[in-house]
Amino acid sequence: DYLEAQIKHLRLLRNEKYDLVYGNTHLGAFCSLLGKFLTRIPLIFDMHGGLVEEFLLSNKISLNPLFFVKFALFKLVDFMDLQFSDRIICVSKKMIEYLHTRKNIPFEKMAYVTNGVDLKFFKPMSDEIVEQKRVELCLEDKFVFGYIGYFQKWQGVENFIEAARRINDKKLHFLIVGGERKLKENGITFIPKIPRSQTPLYYSICDVLVLPRPSHPATEIAAPTKFAEYTAMGKPILATDVGDAANFVREYKCGIVVKNNSIENLVKGIIE
Repeated sequence: DYLEAQIKHLRLLRNEKYDLVYGNTHLGAFCSLLGKFLTRIPLIFDMHGGLVEEFLLSNKISLNPLFFVKFALFKLVDFMDLQFSDRIICVSKKMIEYLHTRKNIPFEKMAYVTNGVDLKFFKPMSDEIVEQKRVELCLEDKFVFGYIGYFQKWQGVENFIEAARRINDKKLHFLIVGGERKLKENGITFIPKIPRSQTPLYYSICDVLVLPRPSHPATEIAAPTKFAEYTAMGKPILATDVGDAANFVREYKCGIVVKNNSIENLVKGIIE
């Protein structure tokens, strides 16, 4: 597949007149490097997150040879992309600082373009639709904290769920959307993955939306699209003190920031 993609990419560069090539994420930029070397067409690398940093967050350091092979490969891809791209699009200010201080990337090589969302799609639903869905889920008299999304390690969902289990207040309820099965336990409703078209509805039935990310280089430099979706919905946010999102919550007074995603701090934030 990689060889086929390379051949197709080089054929396009040869047959068409392009002013620049856009490399989306690390692998997109890496696949475009050969074309840059052969044609000298400038390459823009859109860096959504840290390839190496996310690998280290998701995998414990191990003596397994496969770990070192993957780590070395990701380091190579990261180095090549950062060194040989002509411009790097960074999704957060902390990414710019990190690349400059830790990887010696000049400021002038980087541009700050954070993630955005479609405001025509992510907008509050009508009261009637929201009330109907809350009744369906038996949430009509509850104050609802919600998380809708994937469960990767860098999302910190496990600690949020455990914090919810420690809350003993019948007025509060916790909605977790994006798991593998539907389940209801004391104070928590788990909903399996939903079509993206339903995301604004589930956001709308929540009173507070939660961003429980752990502190790590991978999360500090990222800019979760989820944060932009939350704010587009006009919902207050409970966030951990991680990355640009925490700074935005403080600056615009649109929620509460807790020190980290320890279960104890999340419980305190929920109560507050």
